[in-house]
Amino acid sequence: MPRNPAAWIITTARNRAIDRLRSERSRSASEIARLRTLEETAIDHPLDEHDPPISDERLGLIFACCHPALSLEAQAPS
Repeated sequence: MPRNPAAWIITTARNRAIDRLRSERSRSASEIARLRTLEETAIDHPLDEHDPPISDERLGLIFACCHPALSLEAQAPS
């Protein structure tokens, strides 16, 4: 038991809030970096109007193989 439970709770709550703020800031930075990468990829490889469209059956298969309900081992091989 801490000597001063109220002080312990306040310190713990403050540290948890600081951790959450740091996590959100870190996540935001990584999301920005990911978006920049996606933008660069889109610029490097624009969609070609002459590419054949993907059939509905193939899209269904892609989504089925990547469904989050499947374990990583059962999803599409990498």
